[in-house]
Amino acid sequence: MSLGSSLYHARKKSGLSQENVAEKLGVSRQTISKWEIGVRPCRISASPRGWPRSTT
Repeated sequence: MSLGSSLYHARKKSGLSQENVAEKLGVSRQTISKWEIGVRPCRISASPRGWPRSTT
């Protein structure tokens, strides 16, 4: 199962919209959509807005 597919299924199971997930992660709804369909790979190293970024 791809990361996008896992994200989609976890989001649906939790009853969250793409907008809800996007707000929690600090990205746009369009980004969540692209991640779910595999058009744009997730940038794991990016920290959501407001979260401390690693300095190492």
